[in-house]
Amino acid sequence: MTYKIKNIMSFLFFFILLFLIICNSSVVSSSVIESANIFFYKVFPSIFPFFILSEFLINYNFTYYINLLFKNIFSFLFKINSNSSYIIILSLFNGLPSNAKFINDAYEAKVIDEKEATKLMAFTFFPNPLFVINTVGVILLNSFSVGVKILLSIYLSNFILGILIRNIYVSKSSDNIIIRDADSFSNTLKRSIDGAFKTCLIILGSITIFTVLYRVISSLFGFDIYFNSIFISFLEMTSGINIISSLDLSYNIKAILISACLSFTGLCILSQAKSMINFKINFRFIILCRFIVVLINIFIFRLII
Repeated sequence: MTYKIKNIMSFLFFFILLFLIICNSSVVSSSVIESANIFFYKVFPSIFPFFILSEFLINYNFTYYINLLFKNIFSFLFKINSNSSYIIILSLFNGLPSNAKFINDAYEAKVIDEKEATKLMAFTFFPNPLFVINTVGVILLNSFSVGVKILLSIYLSNFILGILIRNIYVSKSSDNIIIRDADSFSNTLKRSIDGAFKTCLIILGSITIFTVLYRVISSLFGFDIYFNSIFISFLEMTSGINIISSLDLSYNIKAILISACLSFTGLCILSQAKSMINFKINFRFIILCRFIVVLINIFIFRLII
């Protein structure tokens, strides 16, 4: 009976959503254009080069050397498998949702299990550093130093969370590591571009869907701009940051709200990450951890701003 009720509820939801989209076609069209502009001008330039770079690092087995350098530190701090240390480092420089891809690859290579994948996913949602420093700091907040402070506060918040949950899903040691037979430069470039574009298309599609959903709901209920900024930030991070930067608020409050928004990442990013995972993972735990990171981040960023 429960299964049938879920199917009926899902059908009603999508039927109502389709009806609303048809009745608000102009809102939908403008939302799609807005999503494309946000992605191509503010997201794509920041994330695409890092996706290419990460594939080259993996192809030439830099992950092995990263594990050698950081395995003792990370296994002590977070109680994770030492051979999964590279996931944290690559996630730091690539930005979300690439952590999901690295975690999925490690699981398929039997480096980690489902429980450790859940723990790693919980504290490796790092924003792309170029996006935070350049797009958020320089373009939206007109300050390179504030962008750096936001980035550092998010890094610290996630690491503190990792330490707080270190005794949850404690990892069993594994000798498995990901080592590839290095491919040629041309083949690696082709594979990296192909993979990067596929990931970018997932991100663009998710941004578009969540922005359309937000615009349609907002047009129906007529929320004020302040509630709108919180609502869209919860759904889709990039659009939320865009709105927050235009609010009539003090500079510090804007910076704190944007930092908190980046810490949570939004349901859009979380859904992108989930779509890249080909095994069962505890996403309720991950979402709960994102709220904890927001609280930690607000406290840290308030101290250093």
